[in-house]
Amino acid sequence: MMTACGKYDAEQKPAYELTEPVTIQTDQNSAEYIVQIHQPGQWTLYHGTSPQLINWQSPITTIDSHKQKTYFIPKQPNRSFFALINTEQDTILASNRELILDEAVNFRDLGGIPTKTGQLTQWGKIYRSAELKDLSTDDLQQIREIQLKTIVDLRTNGEIENAPDTYPQDVDIQWKHLGLGSSLDDKQMDSLKQIMKDATPENFNGDSFMEDANRGFVDSSAEIKSIFDILLQNEGPLLFHCTAGKDRTGFTSAMILSALGVEKDVIMQEYLLSNYYRHEHNEATVEKAAKYFGINQEVLRQLMGVKAQYLEAAFVKIETEYGDVNRYLSDEVGLTTDNINQLKSMYLQ
Repeated sequence: MMTACGKYDAEQKPAYELTEPVTIQTDQNSAEYIVQIHQPGQWTLYHGTSPQLINWQSPITTIDSHKQKTYFIPKQPNRSFFALINTEQDTILASNRELILDEAVNFRDLGGIPTKTGQLTQWGKIYRSAELKDLSTDDLQQIREIQLKTIVDLRTNGEIENAPDTYPQDVDIQWKHLGLGSSLDDKQMDSLKQIMKDATPENFNGDSFMEDANRGFVDSSAEIKSIFDILLQNEGPLLFHCTAGKDRTGFTSAMILSALGVEKDVIMQEYLLSNYYRHEHNEATVEKAAKYFGINQEVLRQLMGVKAQYLEAAFVKIETEYGDVNRYLSDEVGLTTDNINQLKSMYLQ
């Protein structure tokens, strides 16, 4: 029932779009994995609990993707990793990209993304997410199972005070604070909240705000360099996150994938997946804000999702000031050719 004058109209969930050889999806209530094979051929499918623990002795099934591209595989109790081998002995590793948690959204693996050379990013090495506030017991167990070694928090001090991360305390996980983005400090975020209370689509330009924010992320080269330093130490799986897991996290993901040699259009696809993975959470937030607080849904939607133009604003600034993203990573962030080669050897397959 409506208790305020705000209006809420549901939006349709966007499609999942990412260039990848295999897509594996599931949801919290499903008993199956949906396996979609985008590479033609006959494939033998194997299963394991990690990329290193594939059971090569017992194939699950043989798949002819010429005849059928979508298959349903019974879901296992723990996270599953799959290996597909075709008749030419080409091997593809795959897993479900999203980790479905009770109290955190947009938690996903950066594995299985193709590079310009045809290699794929490794699964189970680099994760991204929204904030980790008040994780459930089941959530904490999932964090243990993926064996995280480092959590990098990209939020402001005020955000961390209001919603501190929770993570398993009985395992060795290093938590590091690397606040990203000069245009998203605590004062400006508080000011934005106040503006939104009275905002209308006519007097509030969320697109302009988000483009400016992304340009500001480019100036956080020291924080980006620190993340690459952690990756180069290769001490184990890394998770980086902000509040929504879409803007600061999205820019950070774009820089990591750029360093690994992923094409810009694929990077943009991965960036836009936040709209897919955050859809249910965003709709619940917009509905509550519209119905109970009277906040204009068009205003709120401008800040709840991501658009290609937001990340593109960062790329344009990089290209204007440095020529291209590779020069930005070398001249401003400080990655050497040896660093780039080392990253590729550690995080590509």
